[in-house]
Amino acid sequence: MKRAQFSRRPGFIRSLVRKESHTPAKRRGFTLIELSIVVLLLSVLFTVMFGVFFGTSQIATKQSPKSRDLADAMLALEVLRSSISQTYYHPDVERIVFYGKVDDTRSDRLTFDSASPVSGTGGSSIVREVSFYLKEMEQQPDPAEKRYYLMKREKEPVDKEEGRGGLHYQIAENVAFMRFKYSLNGRDWLEKWNTKQSRRIPRLVQIQLGVRIGGTVRTLETLASPGLYLN
Repeated sequence: MKRAQFSRRPGFIRSLVRKESHTPAKRRGFTLIELSIVVLLLSVLFTVMFGVFFGTSQIATKQSPKSRDLADAMLALEVLRSSISQTYYHPDVERIVFYGKVDDTRSDRLTFDSASPVSGTGGSSIVREVSFYLKEMEQQPDPAEKRYYLMKREKEPVDKEEGRGGLHYQIAENVAFMRFKYSLNGRDWLEKWNTKQSRRIPRLVQIQLGVRIGGTVRTLETLASPGLYLN
């Protein structure tokens, strides 16, 4: 049996080394042209993104003051509604009142007693006297168009001097007018109310609040239902 013979010629080894030496090496990194293309694409992308962001920020800057003023006005309207909804009245207690009057064509004034629950007292409530009215602002951008603060007055405990004393809070500014209407049935509405004459509180209160937003007067409306009525 013959043994397999392998070529031991040195030329054969040299040819293998020569072939391996011509094998192309793996690429490492990018060429200058490829890097230039990537930088160009990134610059275009960032330019577009910056343009969109700048345009959006400009729109938000122009619209945010109006939106903020509208949000403040709606919050003030909700303060009016929720406070009136907590009305407390008892016809046998003289110092417990609910009366609304017209001060002038722009402003009504409403005074009533409100019951607020006290936490940790087993369901008891604090009765305080509350008033809403308008107060003229110190700075008037246009003297022909007066602007007012919406004010809230709270007094505790309730005494016989209705509408006097207590603490005064600013609720909103740039108010043009505030009006109330009162009804027992939702059909017939009155501009004034006084429990010392009617011996009862209205079932519904219509609230109108005019606020200057962006140079125009926006009228906001809502209904409140005075809540606690004791016979």
